[in-house]
Amino acid sequence: MMPKRMLVTLVLLLAVGCATAQKKDVNFVWPDLPEEPRIMYLSEYLGEDDYRSGLSRFFDVLFGVPKQGLAKPTSVYVTAGKIYVTLAQSPAVKIIDPQEKKVTTIGASGKIVLRVPTGVVVSASGIIYVTDSALQRVFGFDESGISKIAFGNKD
Repeated sequence: MMPKRMLVTLVLLLAVGCATAQKKDVNFVWPDLPEEPRIMYLSEYLGEDDYRSGLSRFFDVLFGVPKQGLAKPTSVYVTAGKIYVTLAQSPAVKIIDPQEKKVTTIGASGKIVLRVPTGVVVSASGIIYVTDSALQRVFGFDESGISKIAFGNKD
């Protein structure tokens, strides 16, 4: 049987080991002063794991779930507080919503399945246009990932 002191020490070590580090506010701008800054660093996003926390993240680490990062982004578009990213190694578009702390994926399943998405832009009406170099087409999706329009080479 484990002594009480050893058990308390183990619990404290686990609690300290699972604590998250505090993020520092960083104020990077470009170009440097005295010129007028035009670009400012706001934050970073490394992958879907950034929005996971608590018990689910603990079990992922414990059981070895692979990280789902943003490897080799080919295109980024930002509008209305959302970030749209195409990835070279992922046949889909990631939609990152920092306010909701949510990541959704479109173009990976359904009627239209992307193969090599290389560009993304969102129209004023909310249609997400994605170019696919392998399919040689441009596809338009709504926010839920339903294909609305397609044009280009059908071969």
